[in-house]
Amino acid sequence: LEIRTFTGHSNNVSTMAFSPDGKLILTGSEDGTANLWDVESGIAIRTFSGHRGGATSVAFSPDGTRILTGSFERAKMWDVESGAEIWTFQAGWVSSLAFSPDGKLVLTGSMDGTVKMWEVETGEEIQAFEAHIEVSSVAFSPDGTRILTGGIWDSSAKLWDAKNGTEIRTFKFDGISVFSAAFSPDGSEVLIRTSNDSVKILDVETGKVIRSFSGHSTVTSVAFSPDGRYILTGDLENNWATLWDIENGSVIRTFIGHTSSVNAVTFSPDGKYVLTGSGWNDNTAKLWDVESGGVIRTFSGHQGGVT
Repeated sequence: LEIRTFTGHSNNVSTMAFSPDGKLILTGSEDGTANLWDVESGIAIRTFSGHRGGATSVAFSPDGTRILTGSFERAKMWDVESGAEIWTFQAGWVSSLAFSPDGKLVLTGSMDGTVKMWEVETGEEIQAFEAHIEVSSVAFSPDGTRILTGGIWDSSAKLWDAKNGTEIRTFKFDGISVFSAAFSPDGSEVLIRTSNDSVKILDVETGKVIRSFSGHSTVTSVAFSPDGRYILTGDLENNWATLWDIENGSVIRTFIGHTSSVNAVTFSPDGKYVLTGSGWNDNTAKLWDVESGGVIRTFSGHQGGVT
C-alpha cells in the first residue's frame, strides 16, 4: 500500500543515500539538485543546489551532519542542518564519492581516471593516484584501510591501500566494463556489476567468484544489505528492483511499481526497507518494506530521473 507521494525533482533520480540513523533520505537528480527528505513524514526538508550538471553520487557522513554531492564538474560538501556549502572539491567529472568510516576523509573518483583523497576539516587534497582509464566507482572498506575502485575501459576493479595508494589486487573482467564495485558489510567480499549485466560476488583475498546472479535484463545498480545476507539490483528494462538471497542466488522478492527504469537502489541502515530511484516519466524515489514488498512511501518532485 502506497501511503504518500512526495514531489520535488524535475529529472531522473540517479543516486540516493540513507542517513546513518535512517531518519533522512538524500536523493540526487539529473536536474542538478539533491533533496533531503524526512522519512517519517515524507516532507522535503531542504534542496542542495549549485552544480551545473546532474548529480552523479551522494553520501552522508558517518555522523549524519554533512553530505557530499558529486556531479560531472566537481564535488561539494554541505552542512545538513543549515544547508550551507562547506567545501568545493576540484575533482572534475566526478562519477563516485564516499566518506571514510571515521568521517575524516573524502574519496572522489573521476572519469579522467583519477582517485583523490581529501581532508574533511580543511578541504585539502592529500592524495591522488591514477586508478583506471575511467573510474566508475569508489568505496572505502568498512575498516577504512582499503579502497575499492571500478574501471570502465580497462575492465577491472582494483583494491588499494588507503594509506599510501598502492595497488594490492586487481579483479580482471576481460573485455567487460566494471560499472560499480562495493564492499560487503564485513569487508571480506566485493560486489561487482559489469557491462554485460553480470552481477558477481568475489572473495577479496583470493579474487575468486563466490556467487553469480543471473536472470537480469539490464542491471543499473546494486547494493548489499546491512547484514550481508542479500543484494538488491535495479533493472533498466523491467522498471523494477530485485532482492536476492546471497547464499543460494535465488530471487526472494521483486519490487514493482515504477513506471520507468530503476536507476538507483539502497537499503536502510537497519535493513528493513529498500529505497529505489527511477528515471524518465517517473522521477520518483520509493520506499519499500523488505518483508512484505509493499510500497510505504513515494518521494517525487525531481524534474528528471533519479540516477
